[in-house]
Amino acid sequence: MQLDQGATQIATTGAKTAGLAWATFEYQLTALEVAAITDYTDLRFHFLPTVGAGETVRVKWAELFVDEPTTNYRSIGFGTAADYSSPVDSTVEPFPGTNLVIGTLTQWQTWNRGRGDVITISGTDYTVLAVESNTQLRLTTNFTGGAGPLQSYTIRRQFTGATAELALVTWEDCIDGLAACSTTSSLVVDDRREFGILYEDSVFVLTATREIRGSTTDALHSIPLTADGVNSYNGTPGDGVIVDSNLDPNRWSLRVRDIR
Repeated sequence: MQLDQGATQIATTGAKTAGLAWATFEYQLTALEVAAITDYTDLRFHFLPTVGAGETVRVKWAELFVDEPTTNYRSIGFGTAADYSSPVDSTVEPFPGTNLVIGTLTQWQTWNRGRGDVITISGTDYTVLAVESNTQLRLTTNFTGGAGPLQSYTIRRQFTGATAELALVTWEDCIDGLAACSTTSSLVVDDRREFGILYEDSVFVLTATREIRGSTTDALHSIPLTADGVNSYNGTPGDGVIVDSNLDPNRWSLRVRDIR
């Protein structure tokens, strides 16, 4: 069996021997074969049976299962954005085997904590998926530590800098493979998607033209840069996250190799 995109062969399973009973065959695409796919809507299976006289090959079903890439949520803010920690900012109760964390007298929404922030619970780092209230949040992965209330924690931005602009630059270095937090510059080969979440800790004033560049992306492995909740623009001038071009000589642009 072959997997083709249009007239181009993406992969082949090689010869498979079928008997008189129904049999299931599986094939896992390599990273390079996945990277060769540029249009998932143009994929098709191509069956090439070799049969003897009077023989018939029947195919009952075939499917292509696409794994979701690893999604990294990374918050970006100003270096003076406060970290909130026990014991001053109370304690938490995580629930092992789930992504639920309950805070005691915490003020996570009031403190503008949210998606992409790092929460360290009893010495282990987790990434915040969502802050649902002042006293409840969800992690991107299930909690693996011990159960029980009154556990110490710290919640902080994932990327900060002496200025908000430098935090953006540090994040860009990370996702482009220039820092230890990513394996290569290719999101396709690494099988990852990168979400940058900006927070209204300060105005992002650009002192030079900045680019997201050097990455390889496709339709599944992308680089959204966004803002959540009160940090989003709601139509009111000056509201939400502001990226200031500094009287217009500078800009923030995207230059990646997109293999779609």
